[in-house]
Amino acid sequence: FGWEGARRMRTQAAVAYRTEPVGSPAHEAAALAMGCASELLGCTTEAAVYLEEAAALGRERAGVTLLAQGQIARILLEAGSTDDAQRRALDGLGLAVDLHLDEQTVSILLHAIAAALLAARDDATGARGHLDRALRLLPRTAAFPWLEIEARIVLARAGRTIGDRALSGLLLQEARHTLTRFGDPGVLPGLLAREERALERTLGGAGAIREPLTGAERRVLELLPTHLSLEAVGAVLHISRNTVKAHLKSIYRKLGV
Repeated sequence: FGWEGARRMRTQAAVAYRTEPVGSPAHEAAALAMGCASELLGCTTEAAVYLEEAAALGRERAGVTLLAQGQIARILLEAGSTDDAQRRALDGLGLAVDLHLDEQTVSILLHAIAAALLAARDDATGARGHLDRALRLLPRTAAFPWLEIEARIVLARAGRTIGDRALSGLLLQEARHTLTRFGDPGVLPGLLAREERALERTLGGAGAIREPLTGAERRVLELLPTHLSLEAVGAVLHISRNTVKAHLKSIYRKLGV
């Protein structure tokens, strides 16, 4: 599962891969784990060998196949090979739909990749459909810290591209929180930081606030990070609590909170 870090995950998977005979469920699961761990450690060429082995299992071991296809699609997306990433994602989702696994955890990366690719092609409706499916599956990824972080990063990218900056920011915050509990995360901190910077550029480049705050709203905003209650804020500004709440509602709307 990887909770002891990418290197430990790879070491244990290597033992299982060598020990278990080819064709056994344990060997196939070990191939998937070897591929995922190698990818986390930045060894994408080595990871591809094991992931392709796992992806070739097909319908007989569909869960392993779908997870491997999702990882391969993510590697291709990160490398800028969007056409190949799309082909992998569509192939995987086709199998998932045939076997009624498209609403299962094994399909989360496939939905996330599809959402990111459709968003990049200005298909906001299609992207949102896959995004929503993946969001429903996110709570089930808690057993796999690396998968949870990867999925959140890709979904944040999709959300940012279709203009849902609030969702993107939330997903990245949650990924950062999971990362603090995951030792030896390999390349994940770099991937997360890159998407965080991309979101920051989007916020700055768009001006963030299309409708400027009024002077009264700015005065309320300056006091919000303090220890003061809404009643106390009103007392300082010589306005009622209800007026403070009205300003607060407008502030949240304008800032997209």
